[in-house]
This record gives sequence, structure tokens and C-alpha cells, in this order.
Amino acid sequence: MTTQKPTPEVMSLQIGKFGVLVNGELYDVPPGMPFCPLTIPANDEPEFCEWAIHHFSRNPETGPDTLRILTPDGAAGVSNEAESVEFRLPRFDIFTTFIPNANLTAFAIGASGEVRSIPDTPEARTLFEALFERNKSNGFPTPDFRTAPKTRRKLPKSIPHATFPEAKAGALAISDGRDRRDWRTVEGALALLHSPKRAAHQVRFEPNNILADWWGKSPASAEILWEELQKMDMDSVMLYHVTLANILFDPKARFTASIDDLIKAIGREGEAKRSAASRADWRRKVWRALLLFDSLAIIGARSGTWREPGSAGQKRDKMAPEKLISRDALFRIIGTRETQGSFDNSEPPKEVSLVPGEWLMQFHGNREILSEFGDVLKIAAIPRGKAAGNWAACAGLMLNQLWRERAAKAARKRAGKGETLDFGTFTRRQLLERTLRSDHDISAMLQDSKNAGRCRDYWKAAIKQLKSAGIIGHYSEGEESAHEDWRERWLDQPLDIRPKTAMPQALKINADAAKARARTPRKKAPKLEMSPEK
Repeated sequence: MTTQKPTPEVMSLQIGKFGVLVNGELYDVPPGMPFCPLTIPANDEPEFCEWAIHHFSRNPETGPDTLRILTPDGAAGVSNEAESVEFRLPRFDIFTTFIPNANLTAFAIGASGEVRSIPDTPEARTLFEALFERNKSNGFPTPDFRTAPKTRRKLPKSIPHATFPEAKAGALAISDGRDRRDWRTVEGALALLHSPKRAAHQVRFEPNNILADWWGKSPASAEILWEELQKMDMDSVMLYHVTLANILFDPKARFTASIDDLIKAIGREGEAKRSAASRADWRRKVWRALLLFDSLAIIGARSGTWREPGSAGQKRDKMAPEKLISRDALFRIIGTRETQGSFDNSEPPKEVSLVPGEWLMQFHGNREILSEFGDVLKIAAIPRGKAAGNWAACAGLMLNQLWRERAAKAARKRAGKGETLDFGTFTRRQLLERTLRSDHDISAMLQDSKNAGRCRDYWKAAIKQLKSAGIIGHYSEGEESAHEDWRERWLDQPLDIRPKTAMPQALKINADAAKARARTPRKKAPKLEMSPEK
């Protein structure tokens, strides 16, 4: 019988000017050293732990840029690099990363920057104030807590739709949760796994401590995980894309927003403001979904050959394959502010702060790795209460995904006074059934004699909404197949659909790909030597 892996204890580590807080205890770090070894006392080292590292810095140009974790054998000195693991700390105002299973006794940090922010507890404040006094005596300024800058900003009016493979895998897993499609339990663990056939990435749902706190208990069986997963719908998929896009859009890789702002961003403000009870329900729904997203680990390796970033004309090295292996959630919840009328975890917070996960953070700002297309907020603004609007939102997300995937190799052709791309054809089955699925299941509706005939009208209305939103610029239908069932013919009918406002972006992707192919030397075919006839 396989024993269940123990739940990791989370150690909170906060880096300051001349000290480090580990679970509330302040440890000195000698100044003036590029790397300073610091040993955690044995009683602070749990048998099985997960490091949560929070980096605060007032000046983005200063602060620690490297965290080096040493194994027990390498704890005597930082020079033993064979026994260490190194993580890059981005130069942002705040950053959190998780290092799982780090049963280690020592670590070293780079010369760290000024502490800008503190936890809101009396014990932590006392420790940090003592730290600031030492900083002040050494000639470093002390932050003014009363005028700490606010990080929340207004949400943008337009934002790119993330279409890279890992984002697609997460969205498909959420969409498939309602009817458990391609989901299964994980043997020997309290977790679920989304594993479609021939997919490069799997998604593991293993509830974290924050989600367990929201439930008010630790899950005793997989049934509560199934119940949580089956509450996800098209609004959840939209929230996933909108939240992820905002995190990637922020130059500091930290996204702070109120729950009400997120409700508005996914186009549900109208429903939420009908009554106080409706507002409370939507806040709980959004918060519940964010907690689930934080518990979804994207697992898999990116296919193909990718290169390290570089300037134009510079030779770029191939990226190491292990760098393209994802094992964690795409984004993490790192903080909340105030609960909606409650002093415990029974109500959602007023605001939430999120940052990229460890894998995503290393590519933040790299649009080659983290591809995008179109405007996700245009799709989120489409009313989704009825079948036509829900189909329009689902098809819009899938069209952005497929347009981006096909843009590089699409054929260019003239269109009036300009150019367009031939993306090939799509089908209704491809846009509404095989991948993301609408809340109004097209297969079930076609089997219902009352709704089957209305599906054609719903689809026409969906296309009209996508055109009105500026997402679709060209739409035409090809010849249907010879299948005897009209529903099958209609689902598989070839459709020529091209973007409108995003067409210039597609043309640029296509042109850049053509230039890259032209620069790549073709391998010469091996010369065949004819053996003499005997």
C-alpha cells in the first residue's frame, strides 16, 4: 500500500538589508559580502518543507538577484557549487517563489536591497523595526510605513490573450472539469490529473493550504476535489485567461486587483449588481476559482527548438531542454487584503495579489516563449447568459488560439488593397466541442429535438456578435460532407474564418517567421555514390 506524502510545512523567508526573517525569527547576514552563508538552526528545519521566499525592494535596480540553496554537504561554504542549487530573483518590487521538498540546512543570498514592506503583525513589525534601526545606523534610509506606495492599479481596457501551450493546457483542464473529461484520480495521492491523449502537458489538481483553509477542513477523499472541479464553467475559463493576461501584462510581474474588478473584467458586473446576495455569490465564485487556479500544476515539456533571447543580428544559443519543463502553477496568490465583512476565512478577501509561478517567471516579458494573440477583454465583454453569447465567447477563445498557432505558416494572399492570411478551415465541432466547451453543450443540444433546429440560429447570432466585437473580419462556409445525418454534416462543415482587428498582428507573425526560415540554412541532401556495376 502506498503511503500518502505528508503535507509540506511552509517556511516564510523574507530578505532584508542586513537580515532575513525565517518564520518570524530574525537572522543576521553580515554586510559587505557578495554571498553570505546562513545556517538555519536544526529546530527550524522541518522534516519535509517547502520554502516560500518573499523579496521586497524599494529600488528595482538594487536588491538580491540570486538565491543559492546549499545541501547539508555544501553548508560549510558557498564555494561548493556542485552541492548547490541557484535561483534567479527578478528585480521587481515583490516576488514569491516556491522551492518544494527543500530539506536543506543552509542557503546564501546576494547583497540585498532595502526592505520596502512588512507583514502586518506586531511581532514581525518589531523585528523589522530593529532591522531598520541597524540599517539607519549604517547610513541606509528607513521606509516610511505610513506612506507605503499602493501597488493596485486600474485594469487595462485591452489586453493580449495568452496562447502559449501551457496556458492552453490550463484552460482546457478547467473547461473539462465540469464533466470530468480526460480527468482521473492519482493513485497514492489526494490529487486529480487531467491527461488528454497525445497532449504534451498534463494538469495536476492538488489543493494547497489556502484552498483547504477556504473549505475549512483538509479533504478526506477525492470526492471534494471532484465537487470543486465540477463547479468550473465558461466564466472560470474566462477568469483564468483574464487573470493570467494581467499578470503577464504587468511589467513588474505582480497583479493586484479587487474581486469586484475581476467580476467586471469577465463581463459579469451586470449580474453581480442585481442584489447584495448576487454580489456576494459572485465574489465567492471568483475567489473559489482563483484558489483552484493556484492549485493547478502544469506538468510537461515544451516541444520544438527554442532559443535564448538576444538582440537583432546576434547569434542566439539553443535553450536548454530542462528550462522548458513546467512543473508548477502558472500563477500564485501571494497576498490578500481585508475580507468582505468577516474576520475569518469564511468570506472572500477584498483584494488579491498574484505573481507568476516559478516556471512562468523566468520567461516574463518573452513574447516568443509566452505567445499571445488578439484581445481577451473583447471576448470577455460578450454577454454569455444565453447560448449564442456563450458559443461566441468559446469560439472566440479557440479562434485566437488557432489563429496564433497557424499564423507562422499561413499562406499570404491579396485582399482588396491589402493582404490577408489563409489560415485553412475550421469546423464548429473544433470550436465548440473538441477543445474548450461552452456551458451550452452543442452535442447535447443537437440531440434534443426541441433545441436541434435552433442551433443554426444560435450559431448565426454567435458569429454576428464576434463580428460586432471586431474579432472576426471574414466568415464563409464551405460545402458540407455527404453524411446522412445533417447534424454531423453541420458540425464538420468547413468554415473560412479570419481575424479583423488582430489581422495586422497575424501578418507580422507570418513575416517574422518567414525571415527566420530564410536565415536558417537548409541541410544539404547526402550525396549518393553509385557503386560500379558488376
